[in-house]
Amino acid sequence: MALFETPFALPPAPAPEPGSNKKRKRPSEAAAAGGADAKVAGAAINLEKLMQKMEAMEGEGKGKKGKGKEERGPAEKKARREDEGKGKAQGPGPKQDKKDQRNMEQGKKEKKGKQVEKPGPSESTSSPAKRASGPAPTDGQLSKRAAKKARQAAAKAARAEAGVEEKEAVPVLAEAAEEKGKEGKKKEEGKKKEVQAGPAVTALQEKMKKSLSGARFRWINEQLYTTSSQEAFEMMQKDPSVFEEYHQGFSHQTQSWPTNPLHLISRSLSSLPARQLVADLGSGPASLARLLPQHKVLSFDLVDPTGAGLVVPCDTASHVPLPSGVADAVVCCLSLMGKNWVGVVREGRRVLLDGGKLHIAEVSSRFTDVKAFVALIISLGFRLTFKDDSNTHFILFDFVKEPRAGEGESAEDAAELVVRGEALLKPCIYKRR
Repeated sequence: MALFETPFALPPAPAPEPGSNKKRKRPSEAAAAGGADAKVAGAAINLEKLMQKMEAMEGEGKGKKGKGKEERGPAEKKARREDEGKGKAQGPGPKQDKKDQRNMEQGKKEKKGKQVEKPGPSESTSSPAKRASGPAPTDGQLSKRAAKKARQAAAKAARAEAGVEEKEAVPVLAEAAEEKGKEGKKKEEGKKKEVQAGPAVTALQEKMKKSLSGARFRWINEQLYTTSSQEAFEMMQKDPSVFEEYHQGFSHQTQSWPTNPLHLISRSLSSLPARQLVADLGSGPASLARLLPQHKVLSFDLVDPTGAGLVVPCDTASHVPLPSGVADAVVCCLSLMGKNWVGVVREGRRVLLDGGKLHIAEVSSRFTDVKAFVALIISLGFRLTFKDDSNTHFILFDFVKEPRAGEGESAEDAAELVVRGEALLKPCIYKRR
């Protein structure tokens, strides 16, 4: 009979496997107790080692990351988690308070660095070494602007330690800035000159410009020689710039001559007393008056190119605004132009005193008959006293006014003289090049 009765049936004991003679050994109670003690002792040793390592790491500092870091086993990790849990439950310790305080101070510095203004007088006058003293802040702790100032201060401090003084560097920088400013001014002045002078003219453009100017001069010259003095006077009065264009081309032509006939005439007149009056008919820009500043020279031409009243505008072949018999000398230097050029000689005789001189210079190629020309001038009441045809470009004449009875001429005689004069002096037409 069983010792205890149970309300349920117990399973039978397992039968041993066939062919197996091994029996299952159960550890004894002493052995089981000894194994548990060994495990507890090993865990205590591991915990002690873990605490020693943690104390060593805290002593070295938290900034050295990666140094002294060893792999921890599962038991060490578990112990550390338990310690951290205990710390959280108890609240932050003194070390955590210091860390939070440092983070707050760092945030304040960053906020203050963004609001940094220009340094005051005291900061600017302090030495670089003084400003750079103390631990240099990193770029992460300050704003970009504060970090840049810190780097500049450190560079100045390094230069000061190396023996480079700011007083020596300032004049060099000032001199370099001054030279740079001068170069900038020169460039600006050069640009202004370019703007005022206009775009640069190439050789081809200059050649075309000269060609156009030459063509313009030839056209004006042809108009003056092939029309009457009245038509030329009206043309110049409508557009005075035509007169200026003509004389620019004329002066360019006379530059190639061996001698300017006006200079020879001025030498002859220089011997006259300063009180005597000289009338220059066809004066251009009062050239003879400029050559004889000590003499009384009155200039007459189609317009006044000087704009200063030095030339009296008039039609010299029709009427010269002077009383009769007041001039001691009359000059017609390359001015017997137009179909009615004879009228210029007649007006010259009118304003001359008896015995006064008429000086004529004309281009050699214009004469069809020099003797016939001289005969025509004599018929107008003059006497030939001098003639010079030695020059290859022009001929010089000196006539003296002779008194004669009956100064007046009929209209038929005047018209006949104009026709004769037109045949004796050809128009001075320049060839096209």
